[in-house]
Amino acid sequence: MLQLAANGAARLGDLEGAEPARVVAAIHQRVGAVRPLAGADLEEESSALGCLWGEQACVALGWTWVVLARDGEEAYAIVPADRRFAVFPTVFMFSKLKARAGENTVQLLFDLLAAGDVPDSPPGSYTLLN
Repeated sequence: MLQLAANGAARLGDLEGAEPARVVAAIHQRVGAVRPLAGADLEEESSALGCLWGEQACVALGWTWVVLARDGEEAYAIVPADRRFAVFPTVFMFSKLKARAGENTVQLLFDLLAAGDVPDSPPGSYTLLN
């Protein structure tokens, strides 16, 4: 994850030591600038930027990376300690980079998580947010 996040950071320029919110803003801007993508470009960009976005959320929110089953396959997700929620950052980023139109919600999801503006959900439910 860290190597992929470093790859994502390299795509954004000099953000060494930047606060998570600033890095997420740069990711949001990059997504808006390069979409829509397809094929290998989409896979590489969504992996790199998704891991970087996930790392920023983990740093800012105290969340952690886990492996969860999704649609019968295992994938990396980020979750809070109480496991109320789950976000699959690379899947989320894939959907945003592939879209030709529609709202770029990369910044919005981060901001909602940071503000705690999320639905009620019982501990351990892994409610999907995206």
